[in-house]
Amino acid sequence: MNFIKERLDKLQFSPKKLTEYLLVVGSATTIYLFVGLRGILYEPFRMQLGSTNAQLGILMSVSGFIQIFGYLLFGWVQERMNVRKLLTFDMLGYGLTGMFIAFSKGLSFPVAIMCFVLFGIFGDAMYWPTIQKSVKYIGGKTAQARAFGTMESLRAIGGFIVNSLDVILYSALTGISGMIWGIKGAMIFNSGITLLFALLIWFKMPKDFMQEKTNDVPSSANKTKIGIKGVVKALKLPVVWLTGLSAACAYVSYVGVSTYFVPYLQNTFSMSASLVAIFGIVNGTAVNALSAFLSGLISDKLFKNSAVWMSICYLLMSIFIFVTLMIPKRKSLVIIAMIFLLLTTLSCFLIRAVYYSPIGEYGVPTDISSTAMSIASFVGYSPSFFAYPIFGNIIDSNNSVTAYNIIFTVLIVFSILGIIINLFNSKVISRKKDIKSFN
Repeated sequence: MNFIKERLDKLQFSPKKLTEYLLVVGSATTIYLFVGLRGILYEPFRMQLGSTNAQLGILMSVSGFIQIFGYLLFGWVQERMNVRKLLTFDMLGYGLTGMFIAFSKGLSFPVAIMCFVLFGIFGDAMYWPTIQKSVKYIGGKTAQARAFGTMESLRAIGGFIVNSLDVILYSALTGISGMIWGIKGAMIFNSGITLLFALLIWFKMPKDFMQEKTNDVPSSANKTKIGIKGVVKALKLPVVWLTGLSAACAYVSYVGVSTYFVPYLQNTFSMSASLVAIFGIVNGTAVNALSAFLSGLISDKLFKNSAVWMSICYLLMSIFIFVTLMIPKRKSLVIIAMIFLLLTTLSCFLIRAVYYSPIGEYGVPTDISSTAMSIASFVGYSPSFFAYPIFGNIIDSNNSVTAYNIIFTVLIVFSILGIIINLFNSKVISRKKDIKSFN
């Protein structure tokens, strides 16, 4: 607890800002708990949905499709929406959809698709750009990377606690009533937390959060013109596109890290389900908590430019994935494989903690910040549309060793692209800072 307090103190927020920050972070932590079960209980999660690996990939891609196109559709609209109402609405929708899946018996694939459409709407398209803008707003001009990095760490700590309880609950219910009741119990538990936090947001978040007081109230027609001009203005910024492309490379890696490392160990090294679940908790949350705190601090203090820091992290990740690819698939070497998988995850989360920080560091104007974030998010999260079904189909169409060799090779390619893109982005940010200093 002292460690968390120390990190929060370094953000140097006022009591009001700290409360707002914790509410935003808590919202981002609890809304994804249901789908996050795939990272620790992949096979039971897939079986409750009644899907193959490829079908689960399709479900995730459906959510991703809604997500990335929703960013463009809702981006400038979110500039004018009440944050408190929006977050509450999204969390209620997400939690209730999770409850529906948990209580379902023999879920048909078309119904599952509709549920993941709702996940895409409630959890991403109408939600995530608002979270990003909120953290950017609270972080101000001097604590962008630390604010985003601390958020990822707190999310990881919360996820670690809930995931640990999920495994305990799953194991207990599985021992009593079987695997399906075990995963149902974990799903109900996680969805319930999301619904409870929706109420906390409604009753505790300030009603006027992020609403600037002004005597000039533009008409709806003027708002539309301003919104369209904002989109055009944001589209012209190179930092928006480079940040989005860098995030896309990271997201491909994140798909592999968060979804396929667990079945890789289970299917390739014949690990037991209980040991795989423990690895999943460490891989998905404990490593994230450590890396996110470190990433924001290192980026702000040592580099002053998150793009430079990310290029280094991409280099490390490509090395760790390559070593993992070369490890012989023997049970006696599973510990070594786990170490390099965790190092890969560490590198990925170091990037993920700050991958949208360049937009704040560049100094994108506040009036188009949600639009800029939405465009960058559209590009950055676009792999969610294609990576899941491609990886799932690779697994279903090949033996385990061949399938994961292909997946890891893809991850290496995207890591190298990430290095190149961030080197370009660092020059864009530095050039803008030099112009500001000169003026």
